[in-house]
Amino acid sequence: MKFIMKSNPNLNEYDSSIIKRLENKIKDEYALTEDEVDIFLENICIKTRQLISNNINEDDYNGKDLLAASIISNYLYDLGINHHVCSTKHLLDKGVIDNHFVIMDLNTDLYGNSVKMEYLLDPTYRQFFTHDKCNPDYEITKHDVIIRSPDPGYFIHPYDIEEIEYFLYNGYSILDPEFAYIYLNSFLSTKTGTKELEMKQISANDAYDILQKGSKCNIISRKELEDKNLLLEPLNGLTKKM
Repeated sequence: MKFIMKSNPNLNEYDSSIIKRLENKIKDEYALTEDEVDIFLENICIKTRQLISNNINEDDYNGKDLLAASIISNYLYDLGINHHVCSTKHLLDKGVIDNHFVIMDLNTDLYGNSVKMEYLLDPTYRQFFTHDKCNPDYEITKHDVIIRSPDPGYFIHPYDIEEIEYFLYNGYSILDPEFAYIYLNSFLSTKTGTKELEMKQISANDAYDILQKGSKCNIISRKELEDKNLLLEPLNGLTKKM
């Protein structure tokens, strides 16, 4: 097994008419039901994985996070969906393993009320769960200082495995303090240039605040994506500028 936990990606395919209807609801500023949100976000992550890989079931997506985040960002921009691309090095510390992902919000119908819900999209998180880089032997220390750290997957607590496996499968999660804590601390634990005893975790509320604020991050331009035939575009061809 190449990965330390279940990480097979979601392979569902949705009829284009369903996705087009959801895109139109979003553009017309109608709230999506919870089921519709799941379909919409699943489709984004599935289509993105298909664009960046020839074999989404076997690919570990190593180094493809910026590409995936750029594809998603351009698509969300076209639909007028508020979002931002984040980099873990910018959010946390230059000594952590870097990763790019997307934070977005979406009007969601909860019991008849339209509520703005936040979601974290990272369809390439699987790259940090390989056996090769998620074991204690991968760590290198010099004079008790960490020079090379295992990948984030190594630091996932056993209590959180079920939630993370679900995230690895779908590529997205509701963003709340609990998930923010699990996700960001998996990267903070990879910090190099420090002693193991000096490692600290951030609280759930602090992690959530950090992700909400986001960070400035350069992404691959629409022109570059278009030139490489890597654009994910709204099915009705219309765009709503933010």
